Amino acid sequence: MKRIILLITVTIFCLTSINAQSLAGYKICINPGHRGYNPAYDRYISETGFWESEGNLTKGLYLKNILESLGATVIITRTTQIASDAAESLSQIVAIANTNNVDYFHSIHSNATSWSRDANYTLILFQGHTNAPTYAGSLTMANYLADNIFKADRTTRKMVAGDFDFYGTGQPYLGVFKGLNMPGTLSEGSFHDYIPNSWRLKNDSYLKHEAWAIARAFLQYFNGGNFQNGIVAGILRDELETVPASYKPISGTKDNYKPINKIKVRLEPGAKTYTGDEFNNGYYFFDDVTPGNYKLFFDADR
Repeated sequence: MKRIILLITVTIFCLTSINAQSLAGYKICINPGHRGYNPAYDRYISETGFWESEGNLTKGLYLKNILESLGATVIITRTTQIASDAAESLSQIVAIANTNNVDYFHSIHSNATSWSRDANYTLILFQGHTNAPTYAGSLTMANYLADNIFKADRTTRKMVAGDFDFYGTGQPYLGVFKGLNMPGTLSEGSFHDYIPNSWRLKNDSYLKHEAWAIARAFLQYFNGGNFQNGIVAGILRDELETVPASYKPISGTKDNYKPINKIKVRLEPGAKTYTGDEFNNGYYFFDDVTPGNYKLFFDADR
């Protein structure tokens, strides 16, 4: 194995805001989609060992903590991920949001196709026609979510749509929206059956980055100011080695290059460190970084 050491310089810019960021006074319902390690109501990728329900819950718990740190009251529809969990009915999820009289409802998912494994875009859905949502706020929030998740998840594109049009029914389709008494959205942040991204979704920090993106969208929606600190994140790849053809890497991306496992990254000044995982994603992540100029030091074997 050959050891490599790299140095990269990054800058975190300050996002100016008149007031400190806050969601005090708002009540938000978060639904981590699916549950229970059961193919009957969950989705599993055998090549990577990824369960959608598990990824959704991890994002949801991170998001709950972030929103609560901003002063919001958060209702989350589940906090457990155990094999014996039964599927929670969509009407029960809607009832939780309605009973708690929340200001906004959001359901967290990742996406998949039944015909190919070479798609990886961000999709945000809401009830209604794409240009005429049941609740106007849903379209506003959908655009904020699409912008922020697209940037965090590094997908190929972003899409916003009403379920009437997306599914071609001309009427309510997604059960998680039926009967909601408030604006709501559903995010398919990225595709878990696109193998390069499925490996990324195995990384807790990648999931946390999406949670930060959703939280940023809530700040925009409720005019709660901007985060004063930033995030440094990326992927370290070996550009002398390619991934297996079975990954179907998307043309025009760097997913054809092999990510490096077990990387060690140091952020200076501050001596913050990050150790990468063994899940073939090469991902690294630092959050709550004060605006300024930094250097990243990478240490890895290849």
